[in-house]
Amino acid sequence: MEKTHEIDESPQLKLASSSSFRPRNPPLNKYALACAVLASTNSILLGYDIGVMSGAVLYIKDNLKISSTQVEILVGSLNVCSLIGSFAAGATSDRIGRRYTIVVAAAQFLLGTYQGGFSTFKK
Repeated sequence: MEKTHEIDESPQLKLASSSSFRPRNPPLNKYALACAVLASTNSILLGYDIGVMSGAVLYIKDNLKISSTQVEILVGSLNVCSLIGSFAAGATSDRIGRRYTIVVAAAQFLLGTYQGGFSTFKK
């Protein structure tokens, strides 16, 4: 003889199983979203820089008269330089704080932009 087990549903269980009950979504964390967007933008910009470098390699190879192996080392060094920059930014941030690290990075970027803008090309 088989026994069937019947579950006596309590009012709380009936409420939870009704179709009108919907779980609440947690609020959107705007800070985490902004961090994710900025981190992905950084990755996109690194990919863009490498893409620009691959187009510039043709002219660099002709002007500097370097071999294909040397070009590969030059382009591959971009990833190593970005890794070193990440470690340096982390150490700087630990020492002087995030805000001042951003100021230092912005000043370096501005200085590099001025150097590139005022440089001359002579044949």
